[in-house]
Amino acid sequence: MKRLVLKYGAILGLCLIGFFLIMHLLGLSNRYDLRIYNLLFHVSLLYVVIMRFRKKSNNLPCNYIKCVSLGIFTSFIAIAMFSIFMGAFLSANPDFMVGLTQKFDIGEYLNPITASFFLFCEGMAVSVFVSYIMTRVADISIVSRARRIKQGSGI
Repeated sequence: MKRLVLKYGAILGLCLIGFFLIMHLLGLSNRYDLRIYNLLFHVSLLYVVIMRFRKKSNNLPCNYIKCVSLGIFTSFIAIAMFSIFMGAFLSANPDFMVGLTQKFDIGEYLNPITASFFLFCEGMAVSVFVSYIMTRVADISIVSRARRIKQGSGI
């Protein structure tokens, strides 16, 4: 389980960082609505990690606590990486930080550290929700696959 968490947490973290850098290079990093694509990375990778864990557990529906915590720990690695990266990025780019402070109502309280902290909190909140949903989706997938196999074998 630990290897899955570290591997997919690092992959998700690199996806988030890479996506941000690509958007920044394209001049789109100030389009905060594009963060929805981060959710797509998050959902996809958590589904993969939960399904991989299930395959190692013989595809049995698994303990919700274990699968949801697997998703949360995976997300923790990724979001911590991304938050640290963003803290360094915001510190190195004061113009970008000024743009953030002007965009949001709490801008006067933002600095690279608090912005990174808020980003981390937002990511972890999303992580809990997505981990639970992906655990449910994985259960549905496994049960429907078992039914198809059972029907196909004539049992």
